[in-house]
Amino acid sequence: MRVWVESRPGEEDARIVPGTLAEITDRGGVLALSEAVGVAGHETRRALAVPAEPGWGFQALWFGFIAVEASTLEGRPIGRWWVRLRAR
Repeated sequence: MRVWVESRPGEEDARIVPGTLAEITDRGGVLALSEAVGVAGHETRRALAVPAEPGWGFQALWFGFIAVEASTLEGRPIGRWWVRLRAR
């Protein structure tokens, strides 16, 4: 999948990082990123992603972008990211 970790889809300053939905938990999905992302003074390659829009959970990834609220696995907020399945 592709993860917009800065800005949003369609914007020139967007930073897109390849990643994988590694696990679905009762709190959300765990994203494993191929590159480290800076978060509050340190870097992480794993983040918890919780779908932000009602009705647009991870099952909607086949359709398009979904917005997620990203946080560290420890619960520190990162911000809003967008995810989309990668085109082959």
